[in-house]
Amino acid sequence: MRYAAWVVCAAVAVVGNASAQNPTEPATYGNVVLSSGFTPDPHNVVLEAGGDTDAEKLGGDCTGMIANAPDVQLDYKAGQGTLYLSVESDADTTLVVNLPDEKWACNDDSASSLNPALLFDRPQAGIYDIWIGTVDTEDNPAATLKIAGRDLSSPPGRPPPWPQMRMAFVPSGAGLRSATRR
Repeated sequence: MRYAAWVVCAAVAVVGNASAQNPTEPATYGNVVLSSGFTPDPHNVVLEAGGDTDAEKLGGDCTGMIANAPDVQLDYKAGQGTLYLSVESDADTTLVVNLPDEKWACNDDSASSLNPALLFDRPQAGIYDIWIGTVDTEDNPAATLKIAGRDLSSPPGRPPPWPQMRMAFVPSGAGLRSATRR
């Protein structure tokens, strides 16, 4: 009985922490509607990264300081192919995504850079609420969110470096790979 009460309390704490981010608020840098096979590819959104909330409260691999409201809301119509989200910035940035099934996916440094990336092999159709966080800065540095229908981490004709990567914090079977080296 005591063990069951502890498990319930832990579950409530996780839900309470996850609700600190508010995907129902309007996205600061707008809504993007894309369908599989979209052009131009990538679709870029210029924004300022960061915020006042520590993403570690969401659990898993989530890190960085993020805003309460999403930076970008992506309404994605899935089809054949992948969905690749990445960030380019001169600052150390993080990527926090509330998936259409309301689970969280997060990434910090990808491949050999301080910029994050997430690759969804079988992306879900629906709303992706996206936050771009910052690490070790109180500023809100310029950043570009890149939304692509292909893996931007590898040159064309070369396979991505996934055997050297680790899985991101996501539910099993979500078809997501993180571009973070072990």
